[in-house]
Amino acid sequence: MAPAAALRRPAAAAAARLPAMPARCLSSSTTTESSLVARAPHRLPTIKQKPLSFEENVALRNEHLPSSLRCHYENTVRPPCPEPPSVSFVNIDQLGSSPAAVARTQAAGPLKLKTGSGQFLYDDLGNQYLDCVNNVCHVGHCHPRVVQAAASQLGMRARTVWFFAHASWLAKPQGDWVAVNTNSRYLHDNIVRLAKEVTAEMPDPLNIAFFVNSGTEATELALRLARNHAQRRLVYCIDGAYHGNSAAALAVSPYNKYSNLECSDNDSQKLLMPETYRSGLSEAEISAKAAAEYEAHLSTGGLPAAFIAESVMCCGGQVFLPEQYLQTMTAKTRACGGLTIADEVQTGFGRVGDHFWAFESLGVVPDIVTLGKPFGNGFPLSAVITSRAVAESSNVRQTPPELCYLSVCLPVRAQCTYA
Repeated sequence: MAPAAALRRPAAAAAARLPAMPARCLSSSTTTESSLVARAPHRLPTIKQKPLSFEENVALRNEHLPSSLRCHYENTVRPPCPEPPSVSFVNIDQLGSSPAAVARTQAAGPLKLKTGSGQFLYDDLGNQYLDCVNNVCHVGHCHPRVVQAAASQLGMRARTVWFFAHASWLAKPQGDWVAVNTNSRYLHDNIVRLAKEVTAEMPDPLNIAFFVNSGTEATELALRLARNHAQRRLVYCIDGAYHGNSAAALAVSPYNKYSNLECSDNDSQKLLMPETYRSGLSEAEISAKAAAEYEAHLSTGGLPAAFIAESVMCCGGQVFLPEQYLQTMTAKTRACGGLTIADEVQTGFGRVGDHFWAFESLGVVPDIVTLGKPFGNGFPLSAVITSRAVAESSNVRQTPPELCYLSVCLPVRAQCTYA
C-alpha cells in the first residue's frame, strides 16, 4: 500500500498519473450508446417535473408503497383557501392551485403537502396548517440559516466541469472546493467542530461523540456499546417506552405493537412505568414500587447490560419521571455493573425549558446519551454521546472500531447542525 504522503499529491499531478481510458470503454460491442439511451431515458429533475395531481399521487402511492404506510388525516375535509397567508420564510406565491385542485377543496382525503415555513405546513391548495406532529424540525421548516448551510455545503456555489465517459460521470470541481459525499473516516472540519460543540453541552465525563443517521440507529449503537462494555445481553426498559423501529430498538420499545415480536428473555425485560396519574400513587410510592420490582429481577440473576429510559416518556403519554426515580434506577444498575442510557431523541436541545438536556432536571449523569434527527433539524443526523471509557471498551473487546462511523454526507449534515 502506498504511504500516506504519496496520496497527498496535487490534483493535477494525480490526474496526470491516471491511466488512459481504453478505447473499448467508449465503444463496446455489447453496450452501445444507443442501448444505454434506450434503457435509461433522460428524465427531468424532480423540481422541473409537472406536479402530480392529488389523484395521480394517490394512485402511485397505492401502486408502489405498502398498504401499512398509512397517511395522517386520511379523512380530512379541507376548506377552500381564498387568500394564501403571508409568511416570511417562503415565497407563498409559488404554492399555486390548479382548477382541478380547487374543484376538490371540499373533498375528503389525506393532506398533500407542498412546502413548510417555520411552524406551518402548506398543502397544494395553499391551506395553512399548524404543525403539531413533526418532531424533528427543531427550529422550524425551511429555517433560512439551515437552508443556507445545506446549500453552501452541497456546493451550489462551486463551478463544476463535467466529463462523460461510458455512462459514468466524473466531477472535477474548480474554484470553491466542497466536501459532500464523505464519511467520518476522513478528516473534515465540520465533523470535529460539531463533536466539540455537542460534547461541550454535556456534563463530564460525556466527551466522546459517535455520529449516526437517526434516533433508531443511536439506540442500536448505544445498546451495542453497553453490551460490549458489560459483556452481557440483558437490557431493562420501561413499559410504554419507545426507542426506535429497528429489531434491536423494538425489543426495548414496549409502546410499539410489534415490540413482542422482537423481545426475548435474554435480551430485554420490561419494567413498570412510574406514572402517577393512572396508577393513583404518589411519586414516592410509584418510585418505591418500581425500584422494588427492579430489585426483584436483579436478585434472581437478571443482571443488566443497561437500563434505558426516555428522560421524558413521550409516545407513552408525556410522562415526566418522578424526581428520585432515575437516580434510584441508575444507582441499582451501576451497582450490578450495568450502564444507564438516557434517550434524548425527543426531549433534548432545550425542549424541556430549564435545561438543555431533560436528564439534567432529574439529577443524574447517564453513561450514554442518544440524540435524534432534531440534532440536524430533520436532516438525517443523530449521535451517541458517552465517556471515553465506554467508547474504548469496545476496542479492547475486539469489536470492530468501524461499528459507529457515519456512512455518507456527514459534512453536509454537520454544517446544517452547526448553523
